Amino acid sequence: DLSNCALNGFPLGLYLSIGAAAENIYSISLANNGMKSLTGKFFTFFTELQELNLEGNLLAKLPHEVSQSSKLRIINLSKNKFDTFPVELTEIQCIENINLEDNQIKGRWIFFSSGL
Repeated sequence: DLSNCALNGFPLGLYLSIGAAAENIYSISLANNGMKSLTGKFFTFFTELQELNLEGNLLAKLPHEVSQSSKLRIINLSKNKFDTFPVELTEIQCIENINLEDNQIKGRWIFFSSGL
């Protein structure tokens, strides 16, 4: 849990520290850090990630590599700066829950009852 750590992004040194153990990480919380972006490396490094909490940051977009997070089921993007739906998430087959509450998204909403 790296919530409330005043991070600008995911610390590069952690990639080296974590190494092969990344395949045993299923849930990460980076909530309330003021992060403006995540690199594509984050999503290609944590290949087993199932739950990701990015609530309360300053994110306005996600890198295309998020679509390679084939096991991601839950992503919390609430309280960020998104003004459009991150379409990369529609490419993730097993996604079950996307929370985009309290963003600046305008337009019509489509609700899916059985996945995307």
